[in-house]
Amino acid sequence: MLFSFTSCSDDDDDNGGQGSGSSSLINPPTWIIGTWIADNNTCKAEFKTNNLLFTAFGMGEVTVDLDKESKQTYYTVKEITKTNSEYQINSTLDNGIGTSYTSVYRFKKISDTQIVYYNPVGNSFIEITMNKQ
Repeated sequence: MLFSFTSCSDDDDDNGGQGSGSSSLINPPTWIIGTWIADNNTCKAEFKTNNLLFTAFGMGEVTVDLDKESKQTYYTVKEITKTNSEYQINSTLDNGIGTSYTSVYRFKKISDTQIVYYNPVGNSFIEITMNKQ
């Protein structure tokens, strides 16, 4: 299973990014709030009222904190879809020299205890079933 993440150095400057520094740009819908773990144990999504912590397991554990990314200079974090059954956040890293990379976090509600995460791989997606903990 392939997961792609972009990482930059930890910069505690909360006022230099796209966010306001004190309020989050991320506000997940109530149906998705909580911790979700993939059936195949490849990833975990922790939705909070103002954040998504996404952890991929594999060659080590990598966690992306989208609220923190939204406050860094080179990141733009946007909620793309927010409905009663679908939620998507895109996080775009623009390194300032003409190169950008977008991470897509797309989820669909199956039931109150199950969602599907659409893991981007190339130009398509792999569907990963996740269960609420």
